[in-house]
Amino acid sequence: MTLELQFFLCKQGIVYKTSTSYVYQQNDQAEQLNQTLLEKAQFMQLKACLPDSWWEFAFATNTYVYNYTPIKCCKWKTPQEIFTGEEPKISHLCVFGCRAYMYLPNEVHANKLILCSELMIFIGYEDNSYRFIHHTQGNVIFHSTQAIFDKGYFSKYLSSHSTW
Repeated sequence: MTLELQFFLCKQGIVYKTSTSYVYQQNDQAEQLNQTLLEKAQFMQLKACLPDSWWEFAFATNTYVYNYTPIKCCKWKTPQEIFTGEEPKISHLCVFGCRAYMYLPNEVHANKLILCSELMIFIGYEDNSYRFIHHTQGNVIFHSTQAIFDKGYFSKYLSSHSTW
């Protein structure tokens, strides 16, 4: 850490302490949360039958959902509620890895005879939209605010796809 940063933190009343390398017990609460988030993300990825290379989407989605989950130490409020002061709406939450039909504008289509929606895999949230991946077009990532979700169907047939 630079001296400028140390000076800035000191002026703000922030005490900066580091833990000893490879002694995770010194920061047990953060390590426990990291382990919990990792295990849940691994389960989400396994349940959705998605390739290991997509672990970052599972972890990001799990962290997003965690922020909408009530926590005992916060008097059963969600981190999102503590941060914004408002009770969060959860109607937009969706099942990670499920199939979704996303509308694609005409600018994306090769010609006008192609269907307006494409089958994709839901892989998370970004800002105020959903994140999808189109596995048949080179794993291209798309964003949309609307889609039709098939929450009970995971793309298990894709787990053996040769392009991954």
